Amino acid sequence: MDESHRRIEISTLSVAQVARVCEYIRTNLESDMGVAELAGLVNLSPHYFSMLFRRAFGVPPHQYVLQERITEARKLLATGRMTLSELATHLGFSDQSHFSRAFRKVTGTTPRSYRRRKVLVLPDC
Repeated sequence: MDESHRRIEISTLSVAQVARVCEYIRTNLESDMGVAELAGLVNLSPHYFSMLFRRAFGVPPHQYVLQERITEARKLLATGRMTLSELATHLGFSDQSHFSRAFRKVTGTTPRSYRRRKVLVLPDC
């Protein structure tokens, strides 16, 4: 078979690689992590890592990180313990406005509206 017709096999991320990357993302949501940083965790080039990541998760790495940030935001909003500005900083958004836009794009509602629906105010006994 001639070299120009050789088939390129795309493998997938191993279970260990997936676990390492996912754990890193979850514990570093506040940082401005990029594809190169994530790829370095598993010793792959950024381009190859992005292809394998998308194949494994169905979304590009930056989209997965955003989804994880929004998932964590939902949990934190339900507790009502942080201001929206604190929450934005804690989750790696540049500011509250950026956080609110991203949250609304993913959930269809604003963080403030989400918090109002999730926080139950119990009467004092």
